[in-house]
Amino acid sequence: MGPQATEDGGRGLSDEELWEDVHDIMGAGHETTATTTAALIYCVSAHPEVRQRLEAEMDAVLGGWVGRGVCVWVCV
Repeated sequence: MGPQATEDGGRGLSDEELWEDVHDIMGAGHETTATTTAALIYCVSAHPEVRQRLEAEMDAVLGGWVGRGVCVWVCV
C-alpha cells in the first residue's frame, strides 16, 4: 500500500481535500517560477553590462544559437 494523505490528527483526506491541496501546491509553484523569471528578465534588461556578459556566456555554451530565435530577451 502506498503513502496515505492524512491530517495532523491522522484522519484521512477526502478526494476533494486532497485535490485542493495538490492544486494549491501546483499553483503556488507556478506563480513563484513565473514571478522569479519575470524579475530576472527585468533585472538583466535593466543592466546592459550584465546582459552582454550573459549573452556572451550563452553564446559560448550554446554555440552561436543566441540571436537565431532560440534565445530571445525581452527588453523593458
